[in-house]
Amino acid sequence: MQSILYYKLWRINMLNTSTNNLILKALTLAFEAHSSQFRKGTSIPYIVHPMDVASILMKNLAQENVVIAGLLHDVVEDTNVSMQSILESFGEEVANLVRQASEPQELLGNDTVKKETWKARKMDTITKIKVCDVNAKLLSCADKLSNIRDMISEKKLVGDTFWEKFNAQQQEQSWYYHSLLDAYSYPPNITDKPAYSQFKEAVMTLFPVS
Repeated sequence: MQSILYYKLWRINMLNTSTNNLILKALTLAFEAHSSQFRKGTSIPYIVHPMDVASILMKNLAQENVVIAGLLHDVVEDTNVSMQSILESFGEEVANLVRQASEPQELLGNDTVKKETWKARKMDTITKIKVCDVNAKLLSCADKLSNIRDMISEKKLVGDTFWEKFNAQQQEQSWYYHSLLDAYSYPPNITDKPAYSQFKEAVMTLFPVS
C-alpha cells in the first residue's frame, strides 16, 4: 500500500513538470515489473529503490535517458522484462545503460548460486565501470549510493547482525565498495559530481579505513 502511495505521489510530481512522457512510461514499467518484490531481507517494496536512484540522478542533473535507465536498471536482471523490450520502448542508449548496469546472466540464479558467484559478479561490475562513459558511471554511482544509504540506516537499527543477510561477508563488502570508489575515478571520471562525494562519505562511514 505504501509503495502505491509513493508511486502515485512521484507520478503526480512528474506530471507537474515538463518531463518527457518516457520517464513516466519507465516509471510505470518499473512499478509493474517490481510489484511483487521487496528490498533484500525487508518488507520494503522494491520500487522505492529505482525511484530513489532516479531521484539521485535528477539531483545530479543527469540526462533524461540516464534517469530513464535509473528507473529500469534492475528490470532485466531481476524480472521477466527483456532487453529487447527495453530497446524497442526506450531506444538504444537506454538499453545500453541498462545492459551495463546488469550483472551477467550466466552468473545469476537462486540465492545459493548468487552467493557462489558473488566475487565474480562484483569483479565484472568493477571492470565494466572503469572503462564506461560518464553516464554509465553516474548511473552506477546513484544505484550504489541508494544501496549504501539503506545499508547504513538498517545497520543502525539492527546492529552487526545486519551483515548476515548478504551473500558476502563485511570484509568483502568493504573491498567492493572501496573498489567502486576507485573505479568511478577512472577517466572519464565523475569525481566532480555530488553523488560521488556523497557516495565516498557513505563508504567511509560504513567501511572506515583504519
